[in-house]
Amino acid sequence: MEFDGPVPLDAAAAALADMSAAATVQTAAALGLLAWLLSHGLPWKWQVTVWTSASVVIVTGAGCWVYLGWGRLSETVAAVLLGAAWAALNAAIWSSRTTPAPTPTAPAAANPTPELAPAPA
Repeated sequence: MEFDGPVPLDAAAAALADMSAAATVQTAAALGLLAWLLSHGLPWKWQVTVWTSASVVIVTGAGCWVYLGWGRLSETVAAVLLGAAWAALNAAIWSSRTTPAPTPTAPAAANPTPELAPAPA
């Protein structure tokens, strides 16, 4: 059930209410990127574990803002989606980066010394 009415008026609650969406975006983006970095290269079951853990933490944190009445449901859902989109964009950019190919060195001569060359057949 969404909080229906104005956000609490006392100074501390108003400051927290103003931070709820921003904190949710930052948490979703940070945990999304952390999950992506940690799960990269792991077996499937561990990838599922990492992503599930990150999702539970994000949903629990976002739900706390709504439960305490310091954030509205719609702005919290939008903040989670924005954070997930930001994490996906950064992961896509990082994934598309490639390491430069090593610069070739001067090719070594096949037989630098004539006395070690094989005898002609």
